[in-house]
Amino acid sequence: MASPTPGPEPYVLLGTDKEVKVGDVVTMGEYCHNKYPHGSFYTKFPIKWLVLEKEGNRALLISLYNVDVIWFLSGQDYVDITERGELVCWKTSTIRTWMNEGLFQWIFTDEEKACVCASEIHTPNNAVYGTDGGEDTIDYLFLLSIEEAEKYFATDEARKTQIVPEVDIDQYDIAPKFYT
Repeated sequence: MASPTPGPEPYVLLGTDKEVKVGDVVTMGEYCHNKYPHGSFYTKFPIKWLVLEKEGNRALLISLYNVDVIWFLSGQDYVDITERGELVCWKTSTIRTWMNEGLFQWIFTDEEKACVCASEIHTPNNAVYGTDGGEDTIDYLFLLSIEEAEKYFATDEARKTQIVPEVDIDQYDIAPKFYT
Protein backbone atom coordinates (compact mmCIF):
# COMPACT_ATOMS: atom_id res chain seq x y z
CA MET A 1 0.00 0.00 0.00
CA ALA A 2 1.32 3.44 -0.81
CA SER A 3 0.34 7.03 -0.10
CA PRO A 4 1.38 9.64 -2.69
CA THR A 5 3.38 12.62 -1.53
CA PRO A 6 1.59 15.97 -1.45
CA GLY A 7 1.36 17.49 -4.90
CA PRO A 8 -1.04 19.64 -6.88
CA GLU A 9 -4.72 19.30 -5.90
CA PRO A 10 -6.40 16.97 -6.76
CA TYR A 11 -4.17 13.89 -6.78
CA VAL A 12 -3.27 13.05 -10.39
CA LEU A 13 -1.88 9.69 -11.46
CA LEU A 14 1.84 9.79 -12.23
CA GLY A 15 2.56 10.49 -15.89
CA THR A 16 -1.06 11.30 -16.81
CA ASP A 17 -3.63 14.02 -16.40
CA LYS A 18 -6.16 11.58 -14.89
CA GLU A 19 -7.67 12.54 -11.54
CA VAL A 20 -7.85 9.56 -9.23
CA LYS A 21 -11.10 8.66 -7.45
CA VAL A 22 -11.96 6.12 -4.74
CA GLY A 23 -12.59 2.78 -6.45
CA ASP A 24 -10.25 3.48 -9.37
CA VAL A 25 -7.52 0.99 -10.24
CA VAL A 26 -4.14 2.51 -11.04
CA THR A 27 -0.90 0.89 -12.20
CA MET A 28 2.43 1.67 -10.55
CA GLY A 29 5.51 -0.53 -10.20
CA GLU A 30 6.08 -4.07 -11.38
CA TYR A 31 7.02 -7.39 -9.79
CA CYS A 32 8.25 -10.82 -10.91
CA HIS A 33 5.76 -13.39 -9.67
CA ASN A 34 6.91 -16.53 -11.41
CA LYS A 35 10.20 -18.26 -12.11
CA TYR A 36 11.98 -20.32 -14.71
CA PRO A 37 12.13 -23.95 -13.71
CA HIS A 38 15.79 -23.32 -12.75
CA GLY A 39 14.66 -20.79 -10.13
CA SER A 40 15.51 -17.45 -11.76
CA PHE A 41 12.85 -14.76 -12.01
CA TYR A 42 11.87 -13.66 -15.47
CA THR A 43 8.53 -12.00 -16.21
CA LYS A 44 7.67 -8.68 -14.57
CA PHE A 45 3.98 -7.87 -14.22
CA PRO A 46 2.59 -4.37 -13.59
CA ILE A 47 1.19 -3.91 -10.09
CA LYS A 48 -2.42 -2.74 -10.05
CA TRP A 49 -3.58 -0.73 -7.02
CA LEU A 50 -7.13 -0.06 -5.82
CA VAL A 51 -7.76 3.46 -4.50
CA LEU A 52 -9.30 2.95 -1.05
CA GLU A 53 -9.43 6.53 0.15
CA LYS A 54 -8.52 10.06 -0.86
CA GLU A 55 -7.72 12.89 1.48
CA GLY A 56 -6.73 16.13 -0.21
CA ASN A 57 -3.90 15.33 -2.58
CA ARG A 58 -3.08 11.94 -1.04
CA ALA A 59 -4.54 8.56 -1.91
CA LEU A 60 -4.45 5.31 0.06
CA LEU A 61 -3.81 2.39 -2.28
CA ILE A 62 -3.84 -1.38 -1.83
CA SER A 63 -2.48 -3.87 -4.33
CA LEU A 64 -5.37 -5.39 -6.24
CA TYR A 65 -3.57 -8.73 -6.55
CA ASN A 66 -1.28 -10.58 -4.20
CA VAL A 67 2.33 -9.46 -4.66
CA ASP A 68 4.04 -12.32 -2.81
CA VAL A 69 3.82 -14.55 0.24
CA ILE A 70 6.14 -13.66 3.11
CA TRP A 71 5.99 -14.86 6.70
CA PHE A 72 4.86 -12.22 9.18
CA LEU A 73 7.80 -13.33 11.28
CA SER A 74 10.44 -15.83 10.19
CA GLY A 75 11.62 -18.51 12.60
CA GLN A 76 15.06 -16.93 13.04
CA ASP A 77 13.60 -13.45 13.53
CA TYR A 78 11.30 -14.87 16.20
CA VAL A 79 14.26 -16.41 18.04
CA ASP A 80 16.29 -13.18 17.79
CA ILE A 81 13.41 -10.94 18.91
CA THR A 82 12.36 -13.08 21.84
CA GLU A 83 15.96 -13.58 23.00
CA ARG A 84 16.31 -9.78 23.13
CA GLY A 85 13.06 -9.61 25.10
CA GLU A 86 11.34 -7.56 22.38
CA LEU A 87 7.67 -7.67 21.48
CA VAL A 88 6.60 -9.68 18.43
CA CYS A 89 4.56 -7.08 16.51
CA TRP A 90 4.41 -5.13 13.23
CA LYS A 91 7.49 -3.08 14.14
CA THR A 92 9.67 -6.18 14.58
CA SER A 93 8.09 -8.28 11.82
CA THR A 94 9.97 -9.90 8.96
CA ILE A 95 7.35 -8.75 6.46
CA ARG A 96 7.69 -5.09 7.49
CA THR A 97 11.44 -5.18 6.88
CA TRP A 98 10.96 -7.01 3.58
CA MET A 99 8.27 -4.58 2.38
CA ASN A 100 10.12 -1.37 3.27
CA GLU A 101 13.77 -2.31 2.74
CA GLY A 102 13.43 -4.73 -0.17
CA LEU A 103 10.11 -4.63 -1.97
CA PHE A 104 9.87 -0.83 -2.03
CA GLN A 105 13.26 -0.67 -3.78
CA TRP A 106 12.50 -3.47 -6.25
CA ILE A 107 9.02 -2.64 -7.53
CA PHE A 108 9.15 1.10 -8.14
CA THR A 109 11.19 3.26 -10.50
CA ASP A 110 12.95 6.28 -9.00
CA GLU A 111 10.14 8.49 -10.33
CA GLU A 112 7.50 6.27 -8.69
CA LYS A 113 9.41 6.13 -5.38
CA ALA A 114 9.34 9.94 -5.30
CA CYS A 115 5.51 9.76 -5.37
CA VAL A 116 5.24 7.47 -2.35
CA CYS A 117 5.48 9.08 1.04
CA ALA A 118 6.15 7.51 4.37
CA SER A 119 3.09 7.19 6.59
CA GLU A 120 2.80 6.98 10.35
CA ILE A 121 1.45 3.52 11.13
CA HIS A 122 -0.40 2.87 14.37
CA THR A 123 -1.04 -0.79 15.04
CA PRO A 124 -3.86 -1.16 17.58
CA ASN A 125 -3.87 -3.97 20.11
CA ASN A 126 -5.58 -7.11 18.84
CA ALA A 127 -8.89 -7.39 20.69
CA VAL A 128 -9.46 -11.01 19.61
CA TYR A 129 -6.11 -12.43 20.76
CA GLY A 130 -5.22 -9.78 23.35
CA THR A 131 -1.84 -9.07 21.77
CA ASP A 132 -0.04 -5.74 21.99
CA GLY A 133 0.10 -3.76 18.74
CA GLY A 134 3.57 -2.43 19.54
CA GLU A 135 5.10 0.96 18.87
CA ASP A 136 4.07 3.21 15.99
CA THR A 137 6.25 3.08 12.89
CA ILE A 138 6.94 5.18 9.81
CA ASP A 139 6.64 3.08 6.64
CA TYR A 140 6.27 3.42 2.88
CA LEU A 141 4.47 0.09 2.50
CA PHE A 142 2.33 -1.59 5.15
CA LEU A 143 -0.46 -4.06 5.76
CA LEU A 144 -3.94 -2.96 6.74
CA SER A 145 -4.86 -3.38 10.39
CA ILE A 146 -7.83 -5.61 11.22
CA GLU A 147 -9.99 -2.50 11.67
CA GLU A 148 -8.89 -1.06 8.31
CA ALA A 149 -9.46 -4.36 6.50
CA GLU A 150 -12.99 -4.52 7.93
CA LYS A 151 -13.61 -0.85 7.06
CA TYR A 152 -12.62 -1.17 3.40
CA PHE A 153 -13.74 -4.77 2.76
CA ALA A 154 -17.06 -5.77 4.33
CA THR A 155 -16.76 -9.57 4.19
CA ASP A 156 -14.13 -12.25 4.68
CA GLU A 157 -14.55 -13.15 1.01
CA ALA A 158 -13.86 -9.57 -0.06
CA ARG A 159 -10.71 -9.56 2.09
CA LYS A 160 -9.16 -12.56 0.30
CA THR A 161 -6.32 -11.73 -2.05
CA GLN A 162 -6.31 -12.81 -5.65
CA ILE A 163 -3.45 -14.10 -7.75
CA VAL A 164 -2.34 -12.01 -10.75
CA PRO A 165 -4.43 -13.52 -13.59
CA GLU A 166 -1.50 -13.58 -16.05
CA VAL A 167 0.73 -15.58 -13.69
CA ASP A 168 1.05 -19.35 -14.11
CA ILE A 169 0.27 -20.61 -10.59
CA ASP A 170 2.39 -23.70 -11.18
CA GLN A 171 5.42 -21.39 -11.41
CA TYR A 172 4.93 -20.05 -7.88
CA ASP A 173 7.50 -21.51 -5.51
CA ILE A 174 5.01 -22.10 -2.67
CA ALA A 175 1.68 -23.90 -2.50
CA PRO A 176 -1.15 -21.95 -4.24
CA LYS A 177 -3.39 -22.11 -1.15
CA PHE A 178 -1.02 -19.69 0.61
CA TYR A 179 -1.67 -17.01 -1.99
CA THR A 180 -5.25 -16.36 -0.94
